[in-house]
Amino acid sequence: MYEELIKKKIIVSLRSGWIRVSPHFYNTDDEIKELLNNV
Repeated sequence: MYEELIKKKIIVSLRSGWIRVSPHFYNTDDEIKELLNNV
């Protein structure tokens, strides 16, 4: 899943075998929806 998210230019990190998502106030609703649709 990590590689697929990266290919789609969804920025996540891999930490100890877990995918880390770190949304912030500057992420748009559309960006959050795109992440959720791809998880």
